[in-house]
Amino acid sequence: MTEVAVTEIPDKPFYKIGDVCQYTDTQPYVLRFWESEFPQLAPEKNRSGQRMYTRSDIDLVLRIKKLLYEEEFTIAGARKKLEQEASGEAVAAAPAEAPAEAAASAAGSVPLPAETDPPDQAPLFRDVAPSSEPAPPEEAPSPPANSSLSERARAAVAETEIVALRHRIADLEARHATAAAALEAAEETRRRDHERRERVASRLETLLRALEAPREGNETDAGSA
Repeated sequence: MTEVAVTEIPDKPFYKIGDVCQYTDTQPYVLRFWESEFPQLAPEKNRSGQRMYTRSDIDLVLRIKKLLYEEEFTIAGARKKLEQEASGEAVAAAPAEAPAEAAASAAGSVPLPAETDPPDQAPLFRDVAPSSEPAPPEEAPSPPANSSLSERARAAVAETEIVALRHRIADLEARHATAAAALEAAEETRRRDHERRERVASRLETLLRALEAPREGNETDAGSA
């Protein structure tokens, strides 16, 4: 996996989620899933509610990608590793001793055996009886350790993608339910407004008929006179 060069990331106080996804080669739904799994990744939000990331957040995203995809940590293991690094509990590997120093220290730490009389010299030739036990079968060569690295890396990536997609689906379902409820409420409001207009029109028609009735009676009386 190709890491993003530091020089390719512009120096800004804040970055939008699209910028972070571009600089770290990460999908937005994966980034939001990592925010729910790694408390260290907690971007601030501006007045409009948009996520605003800092340069340290970008470095943290790159670190999470390295732990999950290259070093093959699980999500829980990567979270614990980040906690250890933040608290300073991570211990660096001690430098290897020089061969001469290692040999000297080993020689000084191992006690010398007590001097004993040399054992009687064994005869050069002896009768060897043929063994009746069959020779053990040769062990099959074990597969190289690196053969499963790519499989574990792909499995870790797939696990992250699957969980992130589930969160994405749940978010879309929640938005769909909210939109459906809003549409139903709007339809109910439109229906009530239509019924209200129908009632007003019916009342106006009744009033007009009531006003026209006396006038028709007066016209009839005038005609008969």
